[in-house]
Amino acid sequence: KKEKTFSGRLKKRLPNILTKSRIVAPFLIVPASIIGNFAIATIIAGIFGLTDAFDGHLARKWHATSEYGRKLDIISDKMYTLGLILPLLIANPITILPTLILEFAISTINTRAELNNNHPKSSMLGKVKTTFLYVTLTALYLAKCFNLPINALLPLLGITNITQAITAVQYKVSNDKEESKKEVKKKKKKDDEVEPE
Repeated sequence: KKEKTFSGRLKKRLPNILTKSRIVAPFLIVPASIIGNFAIATIIAGIFGLTDAFDGHLARKWHATSEYGRKLDIISDKMYTLGLILPLLIANPITILPTLILEFAISTINTRAELNNNHPKSSMLGKVKTTFLYVTLTALYLAKCFNLPINALLPLLGITNITQAITAVQYKVSNDKEESKKEVKKKKKKDDEVEPE
């Protein structure tokens, strides 16, 4: 159904516009961080972080959800997260590398599931993981802004890494179950097609 009013068209498009804006974030966050302006990077990250809080909510409220929006949200979230992680990785490689590796593992598992038409969905644990990740990254950026030692944040980073690892395992198990179901259906269909002698 095509919306005829400006406000109707805006309601249908605004959630995806907010989602797409996070794709731009790394191109602002990374350069600001590299030149050492973590205060500006933190403000930019905060502004774009708010779009993640509102895009899905508005899409559901205004009945503007779509498969395109769901996939766009996944890509935008990963690009935004990568944009937050990279400057911290450059500044503290040993401390931040596990976070990057675990996010990459989760992305790989979900991409594989998507390519196999398993349509991965975020679990409650995945949402908790994302909350921990964003809180931790925000705290790390604030520590950089105020020249505070990052070592004080190691427990928070450890909890985040543990939730990332558990989430990766959960998503892998879920994807494997979907693959097993497909194999059973495929075998059953093949058995049904075989003529009895």
